[in-house]
Amino acid sequence: MAVRDLVGVLEEGSALSPEVPGNARVTLRMTQGSTLVVRLAVVTLAGVPVDLAVGPATVNLTVKRRSDGAAVLNVVGVLLPISGPNCATFSLSASATKYVDPGRYVYDVWMVHPGGRDAIVPMSPFVLEPGLQLP
Repeated sequence: MAVRDLVGVLEEGSALSPEVPGNARVTLRMTQGSTLVVRLAVVTLAGVPVDLAVGPATVNLTVKRRSDGAAVLNVVGVLLPISGPNCATFSLSASATKYVDPGRYVYDVWMVHPGGRDAIVPMSPFVLEPGLQLP
């Protein structure tokens, strides 16, 4: 099982802090038939943690063949209060990728809340490498 840490940035109009990545795009790479756990911390442009329990908010990671295509995988994040109120985890399991062809895809992460939805990780590369086929 591979683990990847990401920082999602909620662009709410504050000035960009030097501690916050100016570009939240990160390539996710996994092997078909394996499991990838993505740990996400969400902050504002100023670096203030975003409390995902307020609202309440959910976070969704969506993988698509191309940016304007239909979702190939859609994973709802699980809040991780032990890691902080601004943390969520996504598990892309072996069974979820079992029927997805290896190749290059894109993914993004959105925060959905009562007031609407906000992109917190912009469209970024997602690579599914060939692996052992599950029965």
